[in-house]
Amino acid sequence: MKVIDKGSVQDLGGKAYHLTKMTEAGLPVPSFKILSFSFWEQLSFPKTNDMAKLSQVMQEQLKACFEQKNWDLLDTFAKDKCYSVRSSATVEDGRQHSFAGQFETCLDVRQQDLKEAVKACLLSLYDLSVLHYFEQQQIDLTQARMLVIVQDMVPSQLSGIYFTANPKGIISEHLLVFGEGRGDGIVEDKVPTTTITYLPSEDRMEREAGSRGPEVDRATVLDLYNLAQKAIGAFGPYLDMEFALVNQTIYLLQVRPITTLPQGPLIILDNSNIVESYPGLNSPLTISFVKEAYRSIFTSLAKRLVGKDKHLLASFEPIFQDMVAPMNSRLYYQLQNWYQLLHLLPFSKRLIPIWQEMLGIQDLEIPVSAPKVSWFSHMKISWRIVAAFWQSPKAMAELNKEFQAIEVFFEEHYHSTASLADLKRLYQTLHEAILTNWDLTLINDLYAFVYLGLLKKRLAKEELQAEIAGIEAIESMKPALALSDLQQALRQRADWQEELDRLMTLTAKDLEERLQAPQTDLQNKIAAFINCYGDRAPEELKLETQTFRSHPHSFLLLLQQKQPTISPLKPEIGRQKPLGFVARFLKKRAFLGIAHRESSRLNRTRIYGMVRTIVRTAGQRLVESKRLDNVEDVFFLPMEVIFQDKEQTDLRPLIEAARHKEQQDCQLTLPRRLLFLGQIREKYPSQQMADRQKTTSHSLQGIGCSKGEVEGRVLLVDDIKNLGDVSGKILVTKMTVPGWVYALMQAKGVIAEQGSLLSHTAIISRELGIPAVVNVPHVTSDLQNGEVIWMNGDSGQIIRKEKAHD
Repeated sequence: MKVIDKGSVQDLGGKAYHLTKMTEAGLPVPSFKILSFSFWEQLSFPKTNDMAKLSQVMQEQLKACFEQKNWDLLDTFAKDKCYSVRSSATVEDGRQHSFAGQFETCLDVRQQDLKEAVKACLLSLYDLSVLHYFEQQQIDLTQARMLVIVQDMVPSQLSGIYFTANPKGIISEHLLVFGEGRGDGIVEDKVPTTTITYLPSEDRMEREAGSRGPEVDRATVLDLYNLAQKAIGAFGPYLDMEFALVNQTIYLLQVRPITTLPQGPLIILDNSNIVESYPGLNSPLTISFVKEAYRSIFTSLAKRLVGKDKHLLASFEPIFQDMVAPMNSRLYYQLQNWYQLLHLLPFSKRLIPIWQEMLGIQDLEIPVSAPKVSWFSHMKISWRIVAAFWQSPKAMAELNKEFQAIEVFFEEHYHSTASLADLKRLYQTLHEAILTNWDLTLINDLYAFVYLGLLKKRLAKEELQAEIAGIEAIESMKPALALSDLQQALRQRADWQEELDRLMTLTAKDLEERLQAPQTDLQNKIAAFINCYGDRAPEELKLETQTFRSHPHSFLLLLQQKQPTISPLKPEIGRQKPLGFVARFLKKRAFLGIAHRESSRLNRTRIYGMVRTIVRTAGQRLVESKRLDNVEDVFFLPMEVIFQDKEQTDLRPLIEAARHKEQQDCQLTLPRRLLFLGQIREKYPSQQMADRQKTTSHSLQGIGCSKGEVEGRVLLVDDIKNLGDVSGKILVTKMTVPGWVYALMQAKGVIAEQGSLLSHTAIISRELGIPAVVNVPHVTSDLQNGEVIWMNGDSGQIIRKEKAHD
């Protein structure tokens, strides 16, 4: 036995190696010594598949080695201190395997007890549960060595774990768990815990609902964050840090990589710009329509730019599918896919910053490399982009004419009595006619962005504002001006005011019929306004939004309100010096692009109005066929379900599930930007459940801590010794300990009454890849042995499917 203070991770083991690096990085680490042993080469490994026998043989060999050892070195440790004695196996705390909770740890050890504590650590290398872990993870046991760390014990008042990325794969947020006293109390679920999510990009803290642990102030979280940044500089981005607080002083006890992060590409969700069109929660119908619209538009754009190269087009298809993504009923751009396409543009390095600025993207780093495209294909794409860019004004004028023809077609073919089949055909016809060329609006946006961006570089900010004053409001001001004119006429006509009062008394159906066949000047003006601008409203691109067209009474109420008279905005005049030739050239094209952009936006509003009219009418048909209870329920269904061929399907269970999800999602506050590894994972609010009688609810809620969805029969476990047959069952218990690893390897999933993201249940389940839900109050009394349940290890939701057999 000897003390060593440096070496490689293979020499020292993960834990000890990390402690030495922490010290070198200047992190606050309690004093420690690393004990190394030379007897490992003397051991022999019997060839047997009997894990219990292997454990016995290996531990007996170690005990024999102990008898030959000189333990005098331990006498040099101070007698007036307490120590923690921990393992540092050469196989633990690595990027692939953490062995969390598997090896022995002894705390509050006095100098006279160090010998027995060190022996316990060494022997734990060959514990039965550890050997099963070796086997399951396919790790070579013969290569494993154990060193022992003897470290000054910290009398912590608070302790916990800091993850520099959520282990579920949300790498834009940090996760902290606090508990009173020592860290083992947290891991073994002996103390109440507080879980805090910290979002560095927004400097925002979120305390998890239902946390019953200690109060933690903002200053403590920020101090830990600053230490985490220092640790990231030494170890890399995704860390699991164990800490302790003593009289406001923070000590770091361990730093290791997070071993359970999902694998996969980086996904960037950013709501810059899109949140203006789709703020807050969006209905399943809106989300399904928007995703399909973006997919169709970008597919059309690709066909325009790629031409007949089917192989290249197919390679981009996965990108087109995910230009936007929902997250807890909010809509985000999937920026990594946008960057992939923008890299195809000529001069992309210059154009991407302009695009970022126009969309208001705050994080300007571009973490996505250009797609692999041959030089010849890239040149063809660049040429087509330049051609489309130059022809954009003419193409947009043609697109506007096409849209006017589509409006006429809709008016001729839509009928409020249409069948579901007729409505489906009308929707499909509009979808094809509109989206075939709607990608031209993207090219026009680029046209406007580029010329306006170049104009901004030539003019001072005040000059630019003077030049563009009123231009952007050309189309968007038209509804407001028309409303102002109508209100002004109302104020001058007492008979119109009386007629407006009478219209207000009509039912929704009668008012709709009256405006479809207006009989007076006022009714004609109201109908004309709604026909032109009835779809323009706050959140007008949400199909569930109630507009003047769908709810004309709301327009009558607006007419009754006293509004100030407004006039068209006019550009400022009196510029001190004339623009030069280049500036005039840029201004002309920028204004042309802006004008077409505003015009297409108004047309887009009308498109959404047509779709809204179709789906509301479809909702009426579904109510008439007893598949829905009311028309508004249609917005809780995705588009493909509304027009599915199974006409006898009762849609009310889908509505109930969608309403439940909306209630959950509205409890969340999401950031503007989220980063994931592998796949998008929605967030779920934990529900605090008070003590109560045994529940009869079919749904239970806890904290999801290991991904996956499974269905199986419940096996209630009070005592691990009386476990029985675990295979294919879902274990339900108060909590688990490290020795359960073998049982968990056979189980379909595990549910525990206690626990957090850091409990053994969570850690081992994640490494074994089985779903786990913890912190489910009263679950061992609520569920019955043998009943069938479904569980979601992400959301923490548990659904009771079938009662236990008598």
